[in-house]
Amino acid sequence: MSDAAMSEETKIIEPRSMADLANFIGVPFGPSKWITITQEMINAFAEATGDHAWFHTDPERAKRELPYGDSIAHGLFTLSLTVKMVGDMMRSKNEGRALNYGYDRVRFLAPVVTGDRIRMRGEVVSAEPKANGVVIRMRMTVEMKRMSRRFPRLEPRSTSGRRIVCLGQGLHCESPAQQAGAHRGSQDDLERGLLGA
Repeated sequence: MSDAAMSEETKIIEPRSMADLANFIGVPFGPSKWITITQEMINAFAEATGDHAWFHTDPERAKRELPYGDSIAHGLFTLSLTVKMVGDMMRSKNEGRALNYGYDRVRFLAPVVTGDRIRMRGEVVSAEPKANGVVIRMRMTVEMKRMSRRFPRLEPRSTSGRRIVCLGQGLHCESPAQQAGAHRGSQDDLERGLLGA
C-alpha cells in the first residue's frame, strides 16, 4: 500500500441526529484513522474477557509455532475497535440514546497480527422508523495494513488491493436513537472479497 493511500483524507458525515442518517443512505464515508495493534492492547483485552489463549498472549511461543511470526489479536477485539473507528468517521450534534442492537453477519477473513494496522470504511444501508426511534443499518469494512512481510500470501485482498480483515458485507453495525440492527450481505460479496475478484 502506497504512502498516499496510507494518508488518505477521511470523509466525515455529520447528521443532525441519528434519524437524519436516512439522508446519507448509499453515501460512503471514511476511512477512519489507522490503529496499530500492540501486544499490550491484546493483553488488556485478554484480561477483560478471560481469553488467554497462547496464540494471543504468548508472543514468544507464537513466533515459534504460528505461521504469522507473531501473536494474533482476538477477532472480537478487532470487532470491538469498530466503535472507536466509527467515531472517526461520523459526528452527530444530537445523538440521543444510540444503542447497538447487534450484528447480522461477521466474518474474520484474515488474522490481525501484532503490529498490523487497521482502519474502517462505512456506508449507511437503510433507516427504518420504529415506534421509539429508528433502526439504522450500516455496512462496515475493516481494512488491514500488514506490517510483517513474512507471509503475504495469507492476506485476502479486496478488488482495490487493500487487505481485508472483516468483509464490509459481513460486519454490520447500527446506532439509532433507541435501537440498532444490521444488514445481511450476499454470499457472492463474501466470495468476491475472499477471491480478490
